[in-house]
Amino acid sequence: MRIILFVFSFLFFSSSLFSQELKLTTTGKQKIYPIFKACEGAENDDFCTQLALDKYIQDSIDVTVLGDSITEPVKVLVMFSIEKDGSIRTAEILKGINEDVNAEAIRVIKSIPEFLPVIDAGATIRFKTTYYVEFNPAEQPKEVLIKELIKEEE
Repeated sequence: MRIILFVFSFLFFSSSLFSQELKLTTTGKQKIYPIFKACEGAENDDFCTQLALDKYIQDSIDVTVLGDSITEPVKVLVMFSIEKDGSIRTAEILKGINEDVNAEAIRVIKSIPEFLPVIDAGATIRFKTTYYVEFNPAEQPKEVLIKELIKEEE
């Protein structure tokens, strides 16, 4: 009789443990990340945001202000905050190259269009993140290359 009671108790308690475990996996913590307004509603909004951010930053870099300060591809690590309203107000260099390159990286990051507000557990939060801004002098716009060629011929 004790054996039957033991087996019944074991099955009863173990089934409740397993059901809790399943409940925990289905209500796990959601991923929290910023989303570009243009990517709102996209199926893969995090991937869309990354692509849009990469394109925006590469299109916004003004290589004319850098002059000859870089001759090979470099990366600057920038940490920035997305405020509760989705805007970017603070940015700082974590790993820089020189004053000109660092200033351009900060300018580009601060000019990023607004994100959707980041929401965690129903509350809008301030979100800090980092981004590598890549500078590649070989990928200068054609207009810049043409201006440099004209200067050399004069």
